[in-house]
Amino acid sequence: MPISSVNRARSIIVPLNSASTSNIITVYTSSNLTLGSEFIEGYTIVSYNCFIKNLKAFVQINSLDEVALPLFSPRDTETDRLMKVIDLEWNNSRKQLNVFAGIKTNENWQQIGSISLINNYGYPFKIYNLMDLFTDTLALEIGDNGKIGVQIENVGYGLLEASDSVTIHGSYVEEIFLKSTEVTNYYIYGSNQNNTTPPDNTTPPNNQEEDSEMANWAIKSNSYRANIGEKLAFILTDIATLTLPNSNLTPGGEIKVIKHSNDEYNSYQLDIYVNGAFFQGKSVESVTLEIDNEEISFVFVNDDIGWIPTKPNALIVVETSSYGTT
Repeated sequence: MPISSVNRARSIIVPLNSASTSNIITVYTSSNLTLGSEFIEGYTIVSYNCFIKNLKAFVQINSLDEVALPLFSPRDTETDRLMKVIDLEWNNSRKQLNVFAGIKTNENWQQIGSISLINNYGYPFKIYNLMDLFTDTLALEIGDNGKIGVQIENVGYGLLEASDSVTIHGSYVEEIFLKSTEVTNYYIYGSNQNNTTPPDNTTPPNNQEEDSEMANWAIKSNSYRANIGEKLAFILTDIATLTLPNSNLTPGGEIKVIKHSNDEYNSYQLDIYVNGAFFQGKSVESVTLEIDNEEISFVFVNDDIGWIPTKPNALIVVETSSYGTT
């Protein structure tokens, strides 16, 4: 069965204050989604992952005296200036924010970094990028069992007081892969094969014209060159090419196409080579059908318009010249 994916974005907002004391506060823990459970009706979860996209700390420390900015001398080297900035952050009156990572099913935490919280002179607040403590890439991959926590530590100047405020904020994206649990049985009527008889609770159509119509589909598993009037059902185990005809084209000529990927984990595309004719009045070399189990008709109008599809939104126009004829 084909696999579908669902992405959903969530926000992180966790305030810290004097009531937080020195406890480790969880700011993110992976969802309670479990493999094999039903996410939405008819779809079960086969894989789950989470990516932290943004994680910052808004900090106001009003309970401490302001720390003056460092004074740089013309004789200071780059190293001298760096040491003065480090002294500003870590050798003045301060509070400390520790950041932790852990496994959801384990009560233990592992510290991965710390930030010094000071009352900067002239600044009413400061914002720290906590992502820098985790990764130098655009997102932090958490998986389906991770958690992140923070803690205010007393490093000699107390914990947060009533006039202090720290807010952890950010966002993450959950990537959920789903498998359809719906089972569809296909029967071909109008055939004398013994194995096409429907079960007792299935009644074949009484209309003989409809019976004949259902039996006219040609099953293909590889690349194929089509003829006007054909109905082609592609059962794919790999990418395939359908080449539309370029001769004997008469206005109103039609080709019906449907594809199904015979793979539980992959949906294979069907590349449709226009073969020199126009497509919706434009010069296009090929289009791609990616959607499974969606019947589309290609109707030839005339030389100026060429082929038009009954469901253009199901097709992707591609620019390629790598196709040959089959």
